[in-house]
Amino acid sequence: MRAWKSCAAGARLSRLIAFNRRRCLLVLELVADSVGLDDWVQSDDVDQEMDTVGAVAVCTRLLSQMAEALELTSKFVVHRDVCSHNILVNVKTGDFTLIDFGLCAQRRTFNTRQGLAGDCRYWPVCEWLLFLRGHRYVENCPAMLHDYIHRLDHHALALTVIEVLSKLHRRIGRGSTLESRSSEDELWRSADFSTALFSVSEGSCGDSSSMVSARSSREGEVPEEVIGLDSPVRSDTGRESGSCVVEKVVVAFEKYWEEVTPFWKDLLGTFKEEGNWGALQRRLDAQRAPTRIHEALVRLKQSILEGMASSDAPPEVRSLLTALSGLLICASAPPTRQVS
Repeated sequence: MRAWKSCAAGARLSRLIAFNRRRCLLVLELVADSVGLDDWVQSDDVDQEMDTVGAVAVCTRLLSQMAEALELTSKFVVHRDVCSHNILVNVKTGDFTLIDFGLCAQRRTFNTRQGLAGDCRYWPVCEWLLFLRGHRYVENCPAMLHDYIHRLDHHALALTVIEVLSKLHRRIGRGSTLESRSSEDELWRSADFSTALFSVSEGSCGDSSSMVSARSSREGEVPEEVIGLDSPVRSDTGRESGSCVVEKVVVAFEKYWEEVTPFWKDLLGTFKEEGNWGALQRRLDAQRAPTRIHEALVRLKQSILEGMASSDAPPEVRSLLTALSGLLICASAPPTRQVS
């Protein structure tokens, strides 16, 4: 992305070069020296001497650059699949790129009837309710509808940043911790499980093209959605206290991840076995999936708020947490159980 800073924003998007019988040919920019963010955080490319302040700096850079990308693209589309395996990191420059717009929807026509998409571990509660209860349930709650229409990508970005912070934090002082990837995680990416959700939801995605993301061309500006990310000067003091503050957020995130992962595996298993989606929906509803996810998100946000208020939090940690707190969606009341 550093090489793109002098380019117009539109020059960093894919270009339609031919159209014939509904077949589109796209020219995509090669993002050189880049790997998937989910692979990078588990690789030996990560600085083995990284401390808490370094991990926070990486996450601050990630959030700032991805917020700029969303600020530009959100004028036209909703990405709907922001997550760590759809972000590239340049191992030489440390810059990030948002990719894979294959499940995006047109912003001007996006609504609750266009079908679901993306990795459900990054869904807000309103998207779970859309999956389990249908579009009318969400449409009857103005606040929930607003979150779904306008904040899906921001919520997913917040969870992605916290995920990266958690994995980097767990690596501090442990050296190389290259982990083997589970078969479920590989299938999620290779088989594009996300698209299977279209078959059990109303409507279809508005745009199935892929395009390389772009960051905002207005250098030095912080997108409106990221409130509190003031890029403070890196502090050499308070490293231990900063680690304690981050640890509490990491623990809360790991509990959220443990809560949502069984539901994700159930979705994945239904897809692999071509199972009964109606039975899956009733099963998840009976397990109180939306309520449990809501409660886990509330605990996660509470840990962030407590970290912001802590007198032990270094300024760079407080700044990142402040920005993340404004992006997570967990303000609506817990949904009641409803089994049809």
